Amino acid sequence: MTGACADITERREAEESLRRSEERVRGIVESATDYAILMMSPERVVTSWSPGAVAAFGYTAEDMVGRSGDELFTPEDRAAGKPEAEAEEADHTGRASGGISARTVTSPSLQAR
Repeated sequence: MTGACADITERREAEESLRRSEERVRGIVESATDYAILMMSPERVVTSWSPGAVAAFGYTAEDMVGRSGDELFTPEDRAAGKPEAEAEEADHTGRASGGISARTVTSPSLQAR
């Protein structure tokens, strides 16, 4: 009889460490109400919307998740390519410095909601 036995202790420890880290990040994001924290897919679709984003923009996660993040920009900013520029910045640095503010939300499709 032959067989193989592998010690998976390190793998389980790494998975547990990752799980704890993700829980800490989730806790930070969910408790940060002074800053709008949102995540978007590479196609600029909103995938995560924090309580701070609710406070800053006035839209719930249900309003925004699954919608284009471009809708948060003014028509002028969209025409100037700002959503693309911020997405590129986020892709290279892991974050966008922010050209969006609650004052710039003018999308008729969002205002009608």
